[in-house]
Amino acid sequence: MSMSGTFPWTEADGMRDLLAVMADELAGCTEGSPEEARLEQIADALDAYEAKRDVSVPSGSDVGNG
Repeated sequence: MSMSGTFPWTEADGMRDLLAVMADELAGCTEGSPEEARLEQIADALDAYEAKRDVSVPSGSDVGNG
């Protein structure tokens, strides 16, 4: 968090994009495999990000939807 108290969404959005790429690479992995466990962890992180991001974007804004 920056000293001004605003969250650095640009950096967070970049990390989200990287996690999405990783999830795409793991899609279709074998059920019960270590890869599936990793995919579940990534999905949990993406869900948590989306929950925070959705709350922080003002209603009617297209920020983060591009």
